[in-house]
Amino acid sequence: MLAARRKQRWRRWLAGRSDAAASSMGAPRLTPAEAFERARETAEVYRVLDRLPERQRRVLILFELDGLSTQEIAELVGARMGTVRVWLFRARRAFSKSTSACFRPI
Repeated sequence: MLAARRKQRWRRWLAGRSDAAASSMGAPRLTPAEAFERARETAEVYRVLDRLPERQRRVLILFELDGLSTQEIAELVGARMGTVRVWLFRARRAFSKSTSACFRPI
């Protein structure tokens, strides 16, 4: 139950970033400053993802965005389920730490 809520929270957070990117592409009601800020935030999220180790990035994307279970990911990448959970934990921690440093309120 707790894991399901955590997973939903991550999906909402990550989906919100992609929604922001999509809405900045053609939203006529955004001011130029708002469009610039959204584009900057989207670029920063991708930069943070790019800085993650390949395994962690892959596991984070497969779990949070593609919705695969840890069992499915383990079979896909050829690792133990416990190992996938560790990679996922570390990826979330690194992603959160990096994004919280980037998106501090001014």
